[in-house]
Amino acid sequence: MKNFFLERLLISLIGIPVLLYIIAKGGFLFFALVVIISIVSINEFYNFPKSSIDIITRFFGTISCILFALNYSTVYTPTEYLPYINKDLIIISLIIAFILYIMIELLIPNRRLIETISYTVFGVIYIPFLLCSLIAISDFDHLNGSRFTLLLFVTVWMADSAAYYVGNAFGRTKMIESISPKKTIEGFIGGYIGSLLSVFIFTYFELLKYSLTTLQIILVSISIGIFGQLGDFFESMIKRNYKIKDSSNLLLGHGGFLDRFDSIIISSPLIFIFLRFIS
Repeated sequence: MKNFFLERLLISLIGIPVLLYIIAKGGFLFFALVVIISIVSINEFYNFPKSSIDIITRFFGTISCILFALNYSTVYTPTEYLPYINKDLIIISLIIAFILYIMIELLIPNRRLIETISYTVFGVIYIPFLLCSLIAISDFDHLNGSRFTLLLFVTVWMADSAAYYVGNAFGRTKMIESISPKKTIEGFIGGYIGSLLSVFIFTYFELLKYSLTTLQIILVSISIGIFGQLGDFFESMIKRNYKIKDSSNLLLGHGGFLDRFDSIIISSPLIFIFLRFIS
């Protein structure tokens, strides 16, 4: 147990400052980070089934991560990374990659074809399609001098911590015991209050560098504090289905990349949609 907490502390002491630095720098550095997180996460996801997932699926998943990242990079800064790539070319590349993937799968005998393709495509939609929206959020910050990317990560951490401590102190009512036995309704409410407090602090002290109305503060806190926690439940449901505790042990006591970014996967596209409406 002691080693477990030391491992978590070590990863936090190294990982959080590095992540904050990359968020502050933005640009291609942040783009590359999101691509790496997406590729590692989708490969962790493809490790869940004990069979049927092969190098073809992993290659298609990796290519999809890069293409979705490039797609989101064209929303606000269309020529910053690769000036000769546009949305049409990215969409065409995705379609061709998917068709080739299906054709190759058809040539492999003794496969549960529909299950394999369904799981592969679901992984692409669940991870890079949603997670890579972080790139567009970061580009919005770069252009507008705002800090929504920082707000997103800090608020997820705040919600996670608040849910943990409130759940331990006051948790009595199990929320979805079949999926996550330790999670309680009290902890879930505490997590939302923590997210609301975080968004309020960012706005009140002008840390966000962007003025939000009271309604917008509530919408942002719901997007992160409620849907982020539901993202955690969703990943737990998938892991429980495959009888897996952690997506991997790459981050030692923190589990895998998918374990650390499950809340971000669901909340980041909601923040992206929010920014599209207010920009």
